[in-house]
Amino acid sequence: MIHLLRNVNAGVKWWPALIALCLCGCAPKTDTSGIKSPDPGSTAPAGQNPAPGGANPTSGPETKPGGEPALPGVSEIKIPPRTFEVVPPKTNGWKASKSGLVALGDKVDQAMAGVKEARLETRVAYEVGGNIYTGRPVTRIRNGTTFNIEYSLPETKGDLDRVISDGKTKVELRGEEWSAARPIAEPPYDAAKLEAWMMALPRSVLATLADGRPSLGPVLQALESGVGGFKAQSEERKVEFQGQSRDYKRVFAESKQGDRFELVIDEKRNLPVSARYIRVRGGHKDTISWSGQWQFGGSHPDKSFIIPATAKKP
Repeated sequence: MIHLLRNVNAGVKWWPALIALCLCGCAPKTDTSGIKSPDPGSTAPAGQNPAPGGANPTSGPETKPGGEPALPGVSEIKIPPRTFEVVPPKTNGWKASKSGLVALGDKVDQAMAGVKEARLETRVAYEVGGNIYTGRPVTRIRNGTTFNIEYSLPETKGDLDRVISDGKTKVELRGEEWSAARPIAEPPYDAAKLEAWMMALPRSVLATLADGRPSLGPVLQALESGVGGFKAQSEERKVEFQGQSRDYKRVFAESKQGDRFELVIDEKRNLPVSARYIRVRGGHKDTISWSGQWQFGGSHPDKSFIIPATAKKP
């Protein structure tokens, strides 16, 4: 089943602060080929098409006779395999880094908790259990306690879920039910919790905000300790483009049964820009991809953080 998400973008102008890169397996062999500077007016991360297969999730659905919604061309949508590719170490310009995994995760947790007035345009895609999903959730952050995080999970089959906090109260819509915000998995992470965290990657990447506690540090500590049979390492890469230089860190982890995890971090702000997870079970692969373009320089209206009256408040 194929799921498409529709978003309505606000008219406030936000300026991308990060160079959006194709840092996965789709990158050409040279360091700078295929790298584009962000387009302030784009709703997709720079260097990527608005949607796979030419479909546009931001356009409204047509209606079949009888009122049944239909999305034109849905049967033709295919997510390119490179979207989910997690390349081996020392590939596409990556080289070994001396950065410790836990220290790297702690930096990201601290940076995430300190973000102010940001807009994060994300690209989510997954192929899990026969379901195919692609969409562009948008997250709005005023500070570490006031935000509106949009995400989607395989378990809710592409529903636009969210965590909203107005600075005093925090609620979550997961599937069709509002409730108090609840973590996917809490540290310390055993193999089952680690897998649950990775399968919820579009939310987990922002769990430091959503759950109000460090997330990536404990996860990388679990990977470094070999939880789930993983062996993990850090890599780094410098990119020169249009007179700008940017340093990136990458976490690569692979399990004994062939699972792969990747997290790419922009070192200027210590924020994640992409993450991927491949789960292998009985010869079948489930794949999840998340990428984000952080934008700063604007402000959010109060209405962005209003908790719906229908939400069950804690």
